[in-house]
Amino acid sequence: MCIYTGVLRSAAIGQSETAWLRGSLVARLPTLGRQWSSISRGPGWTGFRGATAVLSLASIFNAGVANFAGWAVDAAIVEPMIPIGTPEPDDHPQIQALLAVRDVDGILYRLSYQVSVLGATQP
Repeated sequence: MCIYTGVLRSAAIGQSETAWLRGSLVARLPTLGRQWSSISRGPGWTGFRGATAVLSLASIFNAGVANFAGWAVDAAIVEPMIPIGTPEPDDHPQIQALLAVRDVDGILYRLSYQVSVLGATQP
């Protein structure tokens, strides 16, 4: 099991005082040299078995009055992703989060994360 922590940058900006603006964030998980794979690749790779992710608000801002303002991380998952069209498969864990901001001048700048990834060394 490997545990990764860090901060992700976001630029989610609210656009309404009465409705939530919902969006998503996708970020490659920095794994410090460990090569994760969702398929068997051989020695030097770690087989991805599953992961848990916790994302929380790390930096928010409101430029004006904060009546009915809100910021949220609605969901977060980690999945192995293989970019399409790459000559060499570059398999890596990827964080996917659903975000929401409410207020005309509310901004979500940063998210902190803790990800636990379970894997097995490949023969």
